[in-house]
Amino acid sequence: MPFGQGMVDWDAYFKILKKNNIRVPFCLHFEYPLGGAESGSVRITADPNTVYEAMKRDLAKAKEVWEKA
Repeated sequence: MPFGQGMVDWDAYFKILKKNNIRVPFCLHFEYPLGGAESGSVRITADPNTVYEAMKRDLAKAKEVWEKA
């Protein structure tokens, strides 16, 4: 599911990281249906622009939540 719509409280998690000055890499993993891209397929069945837009939205949301934390 898109970033921020699942059961993880990203705001609380990012606040903990910031409070404790923990700087670690952050990796987004896409598991919701994206025409096969979610399972590593090289050839996807969805429109590539749709997939890229979904990924960009998730990245933007992650950055937004990080900045607010």
